[in-house]
Amino acid sequence: MGHNYYGEPAWPNDLLYIFHVEILATIVYNVGLVEPSMIGEVTDPFAIPPEIPPEWYFFLVFQMLRTLTFLLNKSC
Repeated sequence: MGHNYYGEPAWPNDLLYIFHVEILATIVYNVGLVEPSMIGEVTDPFAIPPEIPPEWYFFLVFQMLRTLTFLLNKSC
């Protein structure tokens, strides 16, 4: 810990030195474990994003399909 140079006993002093950090970490951990919805926004597991981009090696085919469907829908 960097403060026990003068022969003071480690048992009560080191524990009291770091005790507030341990309590805060325990509270944060328990809040995240018990009530995770308090941390972030609520998500919908069934929601689909408007457009899922393909991998880079499918970009050419993806753009061709988009263009082709657009032209076919435009001509009808």
